[in-house]
Amino acid sequence: MNKYLSDIEKINTSQLHLIALSGGCDSVVLLRLLLDEGFRLHAVHCNFHLRGQESDRDEQFCRLLCAEWQVPLTVKHFNTQDFAANQHISIEMAARQERYEYFETLRTELKADCIFVGTHADDAVETFFINLLRGTGIEGLAGIKAQAGNVVRPLLHLTKSQLRAYAEEKGLRWMEDSTNADTHILRNGIRHELLPLFQNLSENAITGIRQTIANLSSQLPLLQEITREKCNRLFVDGKIGIVALLREPSAEWLLYSILKSYGFTSATTKSIFRQLPAQQGKKWYSEQYILQVHESHLILIKKEEKPLSKIAMQRMPYTENFVIPHSHSCVALDAGTIHFPVSIRKISPGMRFTPIGMKGSKLINDYLAEHHVPATIRHQQDILIDSAGEVLWLIGHTISHHHRITSNTREVLLCSLTATLEG
Repeated sequence: MNKYLSDIEKINTSQLHLIALSGGCDSVVLLRLLLDEGFRLHAVHCNFHLRGQESDRDEQFCRLLCAEWQVPLTVKHFNTQDFAANQHISIEMAARQERYEYFETLRTELKADCIFVGTHADDAVETFFINLLRGTGIEGLAGIKAQAGNVVRPLLHLTKSQLRAYAEEKGLRWMEDSTNADTHILRNGIRHELLPLFQNLSENAITGIRQTIANLSSQLPLLQEITREKCNRLFVDGKIGIVALLREPSAEWLLYSILKSYGFTSATTKSIFRQLPAQQGKKWYSEQYILQVHESHLILIKKEEKPLSKIAMQRMPYTENFVIPHSHSCVALDAGTIHFPVSIRKISPGMRFTPIGMKGSKLINDYLAEHHVPATIRHQQDILIDSAGEVLWLIGHTISHHHRITSNTREVLLCSLTATLEG
């Protein structure tokens, strides 16, 4: 196997695999290496439309490269800025979430095996510091895994400079991302400003950091095994013994390890732990579960699920004779402002929207509280949402101000609440 590739010895070259192709040096090198090893590949390029003409230039480069190297290519377009704003996450996080969700969707559609990505050793060091600055545990500092589920990173042992040297030696072409020089972006600030400071302190600094990541990565499985064993003893039949928990070293970490798979955040878990032992009947909520104090235990209870609403939808031209409905069960939206397709789902914690008549956004949970919806059932609130993640209709309540009918409307999406969808 090629000395430049790692962790692929057991992967079948004759099976179809996806490869993420940005057009940058790393992904171009990875594509060339895998093709030279005889892998059967389908490339996927994501255009996030974040860099204007440069984004389109990269897409065109990938199309030409794949045509030249005879590799099938799928191009996916995203409205990442809207998605990030609606989800209240960074552009980088939004793009990452969008692309990996789509990779898995495409992998399933094509019945492909692995998803190859060009993450390299420098990326791992940068991610270490990103997680460190944001606040993390050992798992967050243990680095990027060479293989995580269906995602495989064969270049993780190589540095950026090694990949560029290979590309130049082989005469490969690639595209440069101009935003990589923007140090206002956290990853770029770490790359261009923080890491050079460490290298000035010690020429072996980066090597030492990589060794630290490797050490943490090798120790993590043992920590995870011990944590699992302790959690299994503490959490039995949906109950956690409070006294037994508080006797444990790293009790707060153990509580979070138990509760995180049930939707409780680290911040919520910290709040729970600080209140222990709490008064009888005290409750905390995640999206789908209730944690309640009962006698000497914390009891985990799954919330009753309300079926999704069923809505009849019709698109029609907007005319001056159209009568805008004023009903909680029937609404009219400006179809020209919507990213189709639309879907119905439950609200998520922290989700916001702009109620009609307002200029600024508002937490949906706050809106429901102001309209006297009990806290115990707010998580069951249905919303109509578009493909950009923007809330169109808080079903049964009000629509978004941004999608109301105006004098500029040319097409209407008429939505009528008919029933709830069972199952």
